[in-house]
Amino acid sequence: MSILAKKSEPNNLINTEEKNNNFLEITEYKENLEFEVLETFSEKISDFIGKNDYQKVIEFTEKQLYLLNQSFTDKSEKIKIQNTDFHFELPLKRKNSDIIGNINELIINEKVKFRNFFIYLKQELLNCKKFYFIVSFVKYSGIQLLISTLDELEKQGIQGEIITSVYLNITDSKALRKLLSYENIKVKIYNNSSESFHTKAYLFEKEKYHSVIIGSSNISQSALYSAEEWNVKLTDSSFFNIYKKSLNQFEKLWHSNEAIELTEDFIDEYEKYKKSINVQNTFDYRKTKIKQENEFVPNSMQKRVLQKLRETRINGNKKGLVISATGTGKTYLAAMDIKQFFEINSNTENKLFEINESKISNIKFLFIAHREELLENAMNVFSRILTIDKNEFGRIYSGLKEIDKSMIFASIQSLRNCYNEFNPDFFDYVIVDEFHHSMSDSYLKTLSYFNPKFLLGLTATPKRMDGKDILSLCDYNVVDEIGIKEALEEDLIVPFHYFGVNDYAVNYDNIPYKNGKYNEKVLLENLLLNTRTDYIVEKINKFGFDGDKLSAVAFCQNIEHAFFMKKEFTNKGYKSAVITANTSSNERSEILDKFKNKKIEILCVVDILNEGIDIPTINLLLFLRPTMSSTIFIQQIGRGLRKAENKDFVTIIDFIGNHKKDYLLINYFSNEVDNKDTLFTKKGKIINEIKNQFSNIPKSCYVELDRVCQNRIIEKIEKINFSSKNILKELYLDYKQEIGKSENEILKISDFDTDVELFQELSLKLGSFYNAQLQFENPEILKQNKISLNSEEIEFLAYLEKKLTLVEPFTYLIAKYLINNNFINSEIIINEYKNYFNIKDDFQKNM
Repeated sequence: MSILAKKSEPNNLINTEEKNNNFLEITEYKENLEFEVLETFSEKISDFIGKNDYQKVIEFTEKQLYLLNQSFTDKSEKIKIQNTDFHFELPLKRKNSDIIGNINELIINEKVKFRNFFIYLKQELLNCKKFYFIVSFVKYSGIQLLISTLDELEKQGIQGEIITSVYLNITDSKALRKLLSYENIKVKIYNNSSESFHTKAYLFEKEKYHSVIIGSSNISQSALYSAEEWNVKLTDSSFFNIYKKSLNQFEKLWHSNEAIELTEDFIDEYEKYKKSINVQNTFDYRKTKIKQENEFVPNSMQKRVLQKLRETRINGNKKGLVISATGTGKTYLAAMDIKQFFEINSNTENKLFEINESKISNIKFLFIAHREELLENAMNVFSRILTIDKNEFGRIYSGLKEIDKSMIFASIQSLRNCYNEFNPDFFDYVIVDEFHHSMSDSYLKTLSYFNPKFLLGLTATPKRMDGKDILSLCDYNVVDEIGIKEALEEDLIVPFHYFGVNDYAVNYDNIPYKNGKYNEKVLLENLLLNTRTDYIVEKINKFGFDGDKLSAVAFCQNIEHAFFMKKEFTNKGYKSAVITANTSSNERSEILDKFKNKKIEILCVVDILNEGIDIPTINLLLFLRPTMSSTIFIQQIGRGLRKAENKDFVTIIDFIGNHKKDYLLINYFSNEVDNKDTLFTKKGKIINEIKNQFSNIPKSCYVELDRVCQNRIIEKIEKINFSSKNILKELYLDYKQEIGKSENEILKISDFDTDVELFQELSLKLGSFYNAQLQFENPEILKQNKISLNSEEIEFLAYLEKKLTLVEPFTYLIAKYLINNNFINSEIIINEYKNYFNIKDDFQKNM
């Protein structure tokens, strides 16, 4: 039955005798009448729109308006559309910039489409006259993402009012302090301990089209950016007044007795309260694992890889490489595989047990690393996992030479002087940490000497670091690979909040650049500036860090720069120290202990903490030098990704100057770098990612490039002409440097098995890869390597490159074989395939 009243009964809206016949209450009638009238017209209009017949929509509407206007005798009652009597203009134009996006919309976090609640919230804030937030809790992880936007609102004088709560003590006191620092924002705490507080709404006052977002998101990083959240945006109108009702309710709560004005004293008392009690929040499995000091539970990655290591040995493999992101527990993995390898099995699932002393002499393994800190950390881990006292381990480093033990931890620098004092078959298991260093002469000689039953390489380095050469050392047997994105999705490491800010103090255009490096002297003159330090501290104060106490690592250009920064930080009130390769072992250990115990706030380093040091409490990384290598960029970020108790994320502040490699960050953040598109096609997709602040990066991470950095990097990528010889030469030489080739070595086709796309680009644009060698390599080096072909051979090679496009492994192997041989057949191809991928003899039976 329609709710529309009969004209003859205008005052008889509700018949009291018919209340049981589904009539509406008088308080509901007005709104429902308005709804049904509009619904009646909208059904017809929607039918036309569904058929894309927009002209019919206009004709229908104008006809109804004409008939309606004809019924009015008073001119003031007549309806006017766009300052005409009753005519629409097509196409329609946006009448007011107040409307952002769709008028009414369901908002969910969709990284694939570069859309999430944070983007909508930011857009609405930047286009409003005033805003009102009411949320049950506020986390610093969410406030940090909004800092730049809130700064802009403060500059413009846009006022805001926020109601939040300390319900269940979830709200961060640090987040409250940050909000309190803004002069344009007033904050009140709804402090009724007897009632829960779950409200989440965001209201935006505008010139005309006010809007409100109501849903499930509080102000936290995950709620704004990545979690499963449902929020509805509604635009105010004369017939849909949710905004007005929401604002009225907000004002009611704002002026209620339960709403207490936020002050410094309130925050101080709140912090004391949280510290004085055992706060019982929602169970957090990750933190419970960290607290269990006497018990270790393998994470998802470790369980998977342990199974694969067991299987690879069953299949007859004697070597294997595990590539896994920093912080995922590679050292723990190695210790657990030692336990597995020597059949040291737990009597109780997931619990360790005391190893019988008679078994210790049967455990013979060698752990090799290139830094003492890595070895010290590894011994602690192995002692914990194997429940063996560290005194049972032999040490070959720092002047020690304990070769009488069966379980040895050795630095490659010390081991190279005594490795031949062991029988080649003495160790059953050899582990090489930071395996990407293994192409050095010291490693090659040592590894070729020993003949263990199994060799395990561990690295966090991406595929392009040393490519095929490293794989050859483990018989091309990559047991498993866990990238940063998978590690984040599996909650193996903490997320990062990356802020790329313009390093305005340094103009790299004025610094001489040669052979991939800037002139060190001139660069230092630009880095060692007091004004630059002021700027760095300003950004530290702006973005802050997770937790109560600062634990920062500042990556510096060289020793002089590190000591300069240490002095500057100290003068500004930060407890600071320096560690370099020249720091003695004892002094280094003392400094690291103080840093771990929060007695040092900022550690200024040169290369020494790029990799391998396990300090989980690091909560801020400062990139104070130009990062000229993707590998170093990844290693530096990795220093802050390890999990620790009460650590939700790591903050990264990268001071990005206009240097030659300012775009390297895309290799880490972009999803397009590793796809199979051509370089030219990738360019457009990468630019789109940059414009969207890489909002499709993995779970709970955040990237923000300031406007200057963003525009500069986009401009640089847009100007790239992949047909330009200079660009191709730069790509060629960068790749050569990236995979560890020296200036006296040449790139070969066989070096491109980890970047076939670049090989194809070079071959396509220059006619053949040989032409690339001729144009980009040193002529003298080409002569030394006897790289010289006649015109017929060049033509034949170009023909092969076009016919054998290196997409599938067998085409790559055919090309590689033909370079060194005059004949090939199917049997040779099968053998090459088997050798390359370490496939056993039953391969041919299955063909």
